[in-house]
Amino acid sequence: MANVTILAPHIDDESIGMGGSIAKHIDLGNAVRVIFFDSGRDGIEMKERESEAENVMAFLGIKDAQFLRGAIPYLHRSIPETIVGLLRQYSTDFLYAPHLNDGDSEHVTISELAHRLLWMANGNYFPDQEGKCNIKSLFLYEIHRPINEVHYLEDISSYEKRKKTAISMYKSQTGRVKYHKSAISLNRYRGISSEFSQCAEAFQIFGARNLIEIIGPAQLLTPGAPPANAHRSYQNRKKS
Repeated sequence: MANVTILAPHIDDESIGMGGSIAKHIDLGNAVRVIFFDSGRDGIEMKERESEAENVMAFLGIKDAQFLRGAIPYLHRSIPETIVGLLRQYSTDFLYAPHLNDGDSEHVTISELAHRLLWMANGNYFPDQEGKCNIKSLFLYEIHRPINEVHYLEDISSYEKRKKTAISMYKSQTGRVKYHKSAISLNRYRGISSEFSQCAEAFQIFGARNLIEIIGPAQLLTPGAPPANAHRSYQNRKKS
């Protein structure tokens, strides 16, 4: 079993960006946890959105979630230490966050933070904390703006319906913007245009260790190769 931790700037970003991969992880027996940063502007909105998140967690089978309830532009300087502690507590193997050019300034802030957390959690920072982790790589997902340079694709054709349902459960958000439609449309474009599958989620990889062992040498995206060669198997990333 692998331990997966997802950094979600806002409640629903995890499902929009990688809901199919979350479901796939869980079906393979991997433990998925989510750290949510911003729950909303006031107590009423926070309660509504966190309740929606809990329903989505139950639907997908997400093991645990933390609601930091912090305004992202004003994150307290203690946040990195807090999250490093959680990553170590979870024995995180794989860390996910939005990509650096996602088009939302708060998503970019969390992406930049994720890059710092990768080496802080694997290093000797905050030595008084309990637990250790050896994060094997940071995976960056797309939400609002497509990734320009795709490192790999994950086939979610069998999980499209589950992902769409999960996003639709965030009624406070989909009543305003049809994220359940835009996300699936992007995933279909990714899969069909690459001649890879009917529906796929795109990612970038950073800070990978022993990458060939993780995804297999035949699945690496070589320079100039089409994204269809970038697929990987979660089965190869399950711990014994």
